[in-house]
Parts: sequence; C-alpha cells; structure tokens
Amino acid sequence: MRHAMIPQVNILKLCLLGTKRVMHLNNAGSSLPPNPVLQVTQEYLFAESVEGGYEVAEAREAQLNLCYTALARLLNCDASDRILTCSAEYGSNYIAFLQVSKRFGVVVEVIPDDEHGQLDIAKLQLMIDDSVKLIAISHIPTSSGLVNPAAAVGKIARASNIPYLLDACQSVGQMPLDVHQLGCNFLTGTSRKYLRGPRGAGFLYVRA
Repeated sequence: MRHAMIPQVNILKLCLLGTKRVMHLNNAGSSLPPNPVLQVTQEYLFAESVEGGYEVAEAREAQLNLCYTALARLLNCDASDRILTCSAEYGSNYIAFLQVSKRFGVVVEVIPDDEHGQLDIAKLQLMIDDSVKLIAISHIPTSSGLVNPAAAVGKIARASNIPYLLDACQSVGQMPLDVHQLGCNFLTGTSRKYLRGPRGAGFLYVRA
C-alpha cells in the first residue's frame, strides 16, 4: 500500500510549487493552491490590471458561474431542492436564500399566510414532499408583533425529517423559548435586543 501511494504523492508534488520548499500541513488554515489554480488566478488578475475588474467580471461571467455547478456537484445539491420560508421572513435571511437559489438552482417558496397573518400550518403541510430540504422562518418579524406558530412548524418538520431553522432574534428574551418544544434543528439569536446585551454578539443553537 505504501509503495502504491508513492507515485500519487509525486504527482501531487508536481502540482504544488510550494512542496519544493516546505512540507506544508496547515490545510485547515489555508492550503497550498495547485498549479492550475495559481495559473488561472494569475491570468485573471493580469486581465483585471489591463482591462478593469468589472469589465473582466462581465466578460467572464459564464466562466465564473461554472463554479456554482461544480459546487452543486460537490455537495450533491439538486436543482429541484426547495427551501420553504414565511412571508414575514427577515430581509437579510431571504437574500441569503436567493443567493443559494442563484448559485445552486434551489427553489425558494413562501408559505402562504392564514387569516391572521401567521404562516398557514395546513398549507405548509400540503407543501411538504421529498424535495423540501429546509424550512426556515422568523419567529417574530422585526416590523410587527406577529408571532409565527414555530412549535407547530417544528412538529411538521420533525415528522417529515426536514431540517428546521428558526430565527429567534426578536423572540429570545422577549418570550420563553424551549428548543425541544419548538422542534427546531437550528435557532439563531442576538444579544442586542431583548437580552439587552452588547451589539455584535449572537449565537447559533444546533441540535445534535
């Protein structure tokens, strides 16, 4: 086995200029770029130096977008995958979903509201199928006193084995929260609102 690996190691050394000088093991910090990456990066930066950054980005848009296809293949992300969110979702969260949609072709769908303005649990249930890969909602929106039925969403998510992300930035500290009752896989919060903590501090709960 050891002898079989030697040719592979030699090939890798040929692709990495830095291995001629160092034995680099800090890949967790930053890996040595292989020669093809180095070459393409140098060519791109040279093009920017003579044509301009925005001009090169526009001219090579199709080439740059190939990375999204490659990432989707790496992550086994299907273009038919769906993210379900609510109409009262925080703007920055929704922008992040749209970025995922643009990069990987994931479909973002908004769960309809009921007559009270909360997300409609019955309609959410009808939207569930194998293509739903994430349910992500805001517990309480920034702009109103609406409280979405987070625990009811959690029951549907758990029964369907769908990851559930709850934005609790407006509810943590304002009302009692229990992640086990809520049934969420992930919960985000911030300190600067009803916890009365400093700005710039927040937290993410992840269910093991």
